Amino acid sequence: YLIQKRSQNGAFTTIDQVGADSLSYIDTSGKAGDAYKIIAEDNQDPATDSAPSDLAVATAEEPGSSVVVVPPDNSPASGNVDSTPTPPTGASDQPLTSDTIAPLQTSTAQHVAALDSAVSKNDTTKSQSALTSLQGAQQQILSSFPHLTTPQKQAFAKSCQQQLPILEPAVTLLPENNQVDGLLVLAGCDAIQGLTP
Repeated sequence: YLIQKRSQNGAFTTIDQVGADSLSYIDTSGKAGDAYKIIAEDNQDPATDSAPSDLAVATAEEPGSSVVVVPPDNSPASGNVDSTPTPPTGASDQPLTSDTIAPLQTSTAQHVAALDSAVSKNDTTKSQSALTSLQGAQQQILSSFPHLTTPQKQAFAKSCQQQLPILEPAVTLLPENNQVDGLLVLAGCDAIQGLTP
């Protein structure tokens, strides 16, 4: 297995390679905001890689505490430093329906624009509010994914693709105390696209 980590600049690099019998992995240099994925590789020459796993993002539970790696669905990831999941932020318990999908896409686009505006004005309060709203929307989308049609999934993936050129630069300009939430939003976009047929 190849263990890959995304640095603050957004590029994934392989940080380690472990054997097929490895069931866990600890990144001793892990920090809140680091994103991880795993790629399985066969023993052929040349090796063939699997599709990457869903992303998992490390978050700090409290200042000075251990780092928690949280997959997009907020279930504990194997090999966590601490497997306590972070509760979803603003997620609705109701599955998406045809009547709620379009308004959710519209509000998500509005939150992305609000984040971009807040970052350009260096307004950390509005940045955090936009990030929290985006995390809640993404959690609602991801939890509803098993019930969505392929065109609905593709519409959400397309929205993410359109939002990334705004999100990525905005996240890199966020102040340090907003970086983790910004990286979680980017990981949510990656997860939505990765789950789309």
